[in-house]
Amino acid sequence: LKEGVVELIDLTNFENLHTWNPDINAFNDLVEQVDEFKHTERDFNNERTILRHPKLTEDGGLLFNSSILTKIDSCSKLIFQNTSDIFHHSIETDIDGNIWVPIHIYPSKLPIEKVGRDIVQEGGYFDDAIVKLSPDGQIIYEKSVSQILIDNGLEYLLFSVGDSQFELDPIHLNDIQPVNADGKHWKKGDVFLSLRHQSMVLLYRPTTN
Repeated sequence: LKEGVVELIDLTNFENLHTWNPDINAFNDLVEQVDEFKHTERDFNNERTILRHPKLTEDGGLLFNSSILTKIDSCSKLIFQNTSDIFHHSIETDIDGNIWVPIHIYPSKLPIEKVGRDIVQEGGYFDDAIVKLSPDGQIIYEKSVSQILIDNGLEYLLFSVGDSQFELDPIHLNDIQPVNADGKHWKKGDVFLSLRHQSMVLLYRPTTN
């Protein structure tokens, strides 16, 4: 097809149970092509878009991101898009149906004396953040991972990797895993964060920062 599709496969017999093939061009027509989305039609059209990190929902829909967080139904029709910032990497849902996804905050609110300029398109700092969205795609909570480190006296980690290629992307948030029940070392509502360029798994409690 030369288009991005998602197939649901039964691993016991490799039967294709369902295929999603949304009309990305039609979805893009609804996006204001400015700022970080100014090249959406060029870079994320039907022929170039991969439906990254697809997450099957209980209603038969599908969440995916291609810089824009999108939900479609079982017939590949649009349910919602969120263009608040560039979404990337894994999509997870918690026990309450809320959605957790990494984003790049743009423009960044980080102190310029800490990280320098924040214009990603011009080689600026990637301000990776955790985002919690309601089941209908509205942002409930957002927090910069760099700001988490600064707030907790760990800002030396921002440039601790020791390799120049990571200076502008020192966090590289790959995954947010919500905690759904209390345990000895965590509480419901906490999140585990996978920070690739820090080689770190971090337990974070949003309620107390």
